[in-house]
Amino acid sequence: SGLLNGSGKSSDSDVVGAANTLQNQRAGIDLGDATNAGLIAGTAASIEGNSSITAGGAVKVGSLDAVTTHFHTGVAAGGAVGIGAGVGVTSIDGSNTANIDGSGSAHITAGSVSISAASNHTLYGKSLAGSAGLALAAEADVAVLSDNMATSAFIDGATLSVTGAIGITASSTRSIDAEANGIAVAGLGAAGISDAEADVGGSVSATIGDGAVAVNIGSSGAKVGSVAVDAYSGDSAEANATAVEVLLTTDGNAF
Repeated sequence: SGLLNGSGKSSDSDVVGAANTLQNQRAGIDLGDATNAGLIAGTAASIEGNSSITAGGAVKVGSLDAVTTHFHTGVAAGGAVGIGAGVGVTSIDGSNTANIDGSGSAHITAGSVSISAASNHTLYGKSLAGSAGLALAAEADVAVLSDNMATSAFIDGATLSVTGAIGITASSTRSIDAEANGIAVAGLGAAGISDAEADVGGSVSATIGDGAVAVNIGSSGAKVGSVAVDAYSGDSAEANATAVEVLLTTDGNAF
């Protein structure tokens, strides 16, 4: 897991007044154009408790959590003193689990057993803010994306009599892209803050026998064909932020 931040901030001794205005009035900025999406994701597939299964072929337990989310926010403000803010936030928290958990009482006889949990997420957010003021202008644009999914596949507290393969796989493929862009234009002072954050957290795990009750697989007289335990994480995160401040001279030129 990790945190990737992109930010753009600029200031000048001639525009301290605008920066102070932004700080003093930030609490009063109208965020009517803000977007806030919190997704509590929970996906599970399991064989649990006092289960007894006899199968001539395969026993499969699979869980797939697929999420795609996009947001775009934008705001424009003007006047003698122009102050604008565009804010977008998306967060994913939860778990995606595939398991056989019998607490010591589950018995499975089969040709093969496979357990797989996969989390495939795509998050994109873009926040824009623009302000123009005859005297002062200040803008703040924020795009924050976070994904803290816990993905796990496991066998615990079960007895398996399998002639073929046992496979346990947990995978996470998440792509997060956050972008924030803002511009402030004024005659006396302009200040802008752009902040983009892409936060990838959570965990990916594949295990056998993580609990207090033992897992029994095969025996000396009835060996299992193969056992494979795999965990894969292929996550990416990108954050980009740009803030532009423009001061206009009395002749209409910018500097």
